[in-house]
Amino acid sequence: MRALASGDSCCAGRSLVRTSRNHSIVLAGASNTPGKMGNLFALRLKAGFDGALYAVNPGEREVAGIPSYATIAEVPGTIDLMLALLPGRALVD
Repeated sequence: MRALASGDSCCAGRSLVRTSRNHSIVLAGASNTPGKMGNLFALRLKAGFDGALYAVNPGEREVAGIPSYATIAEVPGTIDLMLALLPGRALVD
């Protein structure tokens, strides 16, 4: 995994994540709850990203039609980019 580098773009719509290096994206904190950032990002990426999308939410089997896993370790394959859409306190183990 890597952080967004200079020249990468992160904004609304089809160009939410615009970089040719990303073939798979994981949304940690993805949500089916309308209005939450995890739901907004899931819907926007599903509409405009052609690569593999995975959600991480231990309470959901699917988020906005994207397969969801309980932990990042369960996500199959290589992860090119992970978006952490949760409070910072939830990222510290």
